[in-house]
Amino acid sequence: MDADCARQPDITVAICTWNRADLLDITLEHLNRLDLTDIGSFEVLVVDNASPDRTAQVLQTHSSGSLPLRCIAEPHQGLSHARNAAVAAARGKHVIWTDDDVCVAPGWLAAYQAAFREHPDAVLFGGPILPRFLGQPPRWLLQGIECVSTAYALRDFGDRAFQLDQRRLPFGANMAFRSDALCRGSFDPALGRVGAKLLSGEESTVMSSLLEGGATGWWVPTATVEHMIPPERQTLGYLRDYYAAWGRTSHRINGREPGRRQLLGAPLWLWRQTIEAHARFLAARCAKPASSWLSHYRDMMVERGRLGSYREESRAGLTS
Repeated sequence: MDADCARQPDITVAICTWNRADLLDITLEHLNRLDLTDIGSFEVLVVDNASPDRTAQVLQTHSSGSLPLRCIAEPHQGLSHARNAAVAAARGKHVIWTDDDVCVAPGWLAAYQAAFREHPDAVLFGGPILPRFLGQPPRWLLQGIECVSTAYALRDFGDRAFQLDQRRLPFGANMAFRSDALCRGSFDPALGRVGAKLLSGEESTVMSSLLEGGATGWWVPTATVEHMIPPERQTLGYLRDYYAAWGRTSHRINGREPGRRQLLGAPLWLWRQTIEAHARFLAARCAKPASSWLSHYRDMMVERGRLGSYREESRAGLTS
């Protein structure tokens, strides 16, 4: 492992982790099962973002095995801070990102390696993220999973490679960059998850910026991972929190939109949109299957999140 690090590995597999020791253990076990045929040197870089659980013990266990594992600490809480620490520490020519609750397929690394070789000028890559439910999920969730796929970081653009665009971007649990396209401050600390706070958007803004600047990216359909979904995420409460956070994230990215007439710190048009979304959800909940009402529940919570973000800014004395 030390010799590989000294001569710069071809690939860095980066994982940022916080307080998910049991799931991280499974993730690292699957990385140990990778098919390494025709794979150059690689490293697995785990950034411990001040985990209060037994993450350090899990990392110590896997460090003594065959996995080329390197661990660093990022005490500043927040996924963007952890991602930026990984960018600064990565030694690979490409950085492949996955999460601490993901199971990679045996051919995952080989699929990315083939894509890097086929598209040497591309700077961005991504692959499918499929669900792996832990336990028995509720029937309504199975019926409506496509409506709320973003809450579980699910992504599948099919089994054919294509050039990525602004409408079709990978998700952070299965994406890759050429290292020279990233810099220490690539990921915005104002976005992304912070502890249990479910903000997002830190990776999509980086990808969008790269594509707007003329970079190219490719979908790698055979680089498949599964996202583990524990029972505590298989609830309406989780979806409520996730999509409300998505609404707050949208407001942070897009800023305050115009509206002269205000009510309790938010424009009247946003109050109207929120009330209308609530009404659509109630109507659909009474008469239609989960595949319909769950999408309205999602939209209602996004509007609530946006509304809450406006009101928080107003209470803090911020104006448009």
